[in-house]
Amino acid sequence: MEAFFRRERWDGEAFLLLMKGYDATPEMFFHRLTNLLPRFFGMKKLFFLRFVHDPEKDIFEMDKELHLNQKHHPHGNRLNEHYCRRWISLSLLRELRALQQGGVFADRIVKAQISHYLNTEDAYLCFTMARPSYPAPNKNVSVTIGLQITDGLQDKIRFLHDPGILRREVHTTCERCPLPDCAERACPPVIVEKKQQMQRILEKLKELEG
Repeated sequence: MEAFFRRERWDGEAFLLLMKGYDATPEMFFHRLTNLLPRFFGMKKLFFLRFVHDPEKDIFEMDKELHLNQKHHPHGNRLNEHYCRRWISLSLLRELRALQQGGVFADRIVKAQISHYLNTEDAYLCFTMARPSYPAPNKNVSVTIGLQITDGLQDKIRFLHDPGILRREVHTTCERCPLPDCAERACPPVIVEKKQQMQRILEKLKELEG
């Protein structure tokens, strides 16, 4: 991993070869990284996510998550809200499905993304791998490690500033996201709209009181 982080450019194939060198499943490899990165590289602000995608229903379910140091922005919800499709965990699953529909067999695909959480200073370097689910081939899964970008992280990962890495603004769920004109939006920002409506009511009451 130290040699990998010294690369000037992000290389997904090199990342896959690193994993294959240990004959490990993506889940095993990524889970092992959650132990190694804090201990040997001081990367303690990280999260791990595993998503399952049902392509027929286009439903995404987060069935595993781990947060170190703090609870980071992408996290599970119990309210049946729609996870932000801009996170690479989900967009890569959709890319995998498109390949499958085109008759292309993809055992594993991997990409990196820098995700900037809307209206905050928080940004994460995310590594995601997607593959068909076994033994349920009608579904796909993705695993992600997200590293919060700090001054220390920039000193340890040379390819952090690689212009080839996609950068996107993200949120937690569509219902809570105020981003206008989002092409990936899965549903209206109903929670944002309710808050705005309540704010307007409170302002009107203040006007009447005054």
